[in-house]
Amino acid sequence: ENETEQLAKQILQEVRLLLSKKLIVIELYGDLGAGKTYFSKFFIRHLGIQAMVVSPTFTLCNEYELNAGTKIYHIDAYRMYQPEEVDDLAPERMFAGPNIVLIEWANKVSKYIAPYLNHAVLIKLKLEHLGPTSRKIQYTISGIEQ
Repeated sequence: ENETEQLAKQILQEVRLLLSKKLIVIELYGDLGAGKTYFSKFFIRHLGIQAMVVSPTFTLCNEYELNAGTKIYHIDAYRMYQPEEVDDLAPERMFAGPNIVLIEWANKVSKYIAPYLNHAVLIKLKLEHLGPTSRKIQYTISGIEQ
């Protein structure tokens, strides 16, 4: 948990100058229990959100206000059976402007949302179980240079 929190802080530092300037999308990939929600919780907490952050497994999306022009959308696509279900979440609003969108189970919707991400900073995070208390986490960031 501590290392996942440190990684969330590190990634936030890498994109901090782009907050409220560009759309930032974090796609989280990994098996059940790999740590996607922990990462999301830590990332959102380090943005200064005081509200309790829980996985939106049943609501599909939780929304937090970062500042007057920026919202944070935390999506859990686990219960989505078709990628088109993203349309129910108003993607034209979510992926517009300098918002932050975290998507757990991104493999279920990544191809569908790709057209919205042309000018986004895209962070792809892959979490793997190595053992009961250890994980391997790899990430890439693209779109920072734009």
